[in-house]
Amino acid sequence: MVDNITNELLYETLKAIRADIGSIKSTLADHGRQLIEVRRQLNSMQAEIIRSDEHMLGLDARLDRIERRLELSDAE
Repeated sequence: MVDNITNELLYETLKAIRADIGSIKSTLADHGRQLIEVRRQLNSMQAEIIRSDEHMLGLDARLDRIERRLELSDAE
């Protein structure tokens, strides 16, 4: 069976392996781009949460001032 191995058979096998490796590289590159996009979306969501928190802090301060003016809460 070893006698049946030819250069042409080896060449075809190596070509197939090379094509498979190329496909794997392409898939990895796609996954890398997708991961970067997910990270961008997460960063965007975190920024939006921070903006919402800042807005809520401002509203809390305004509510505290209103309650003090109307004497609805304990004055400090």
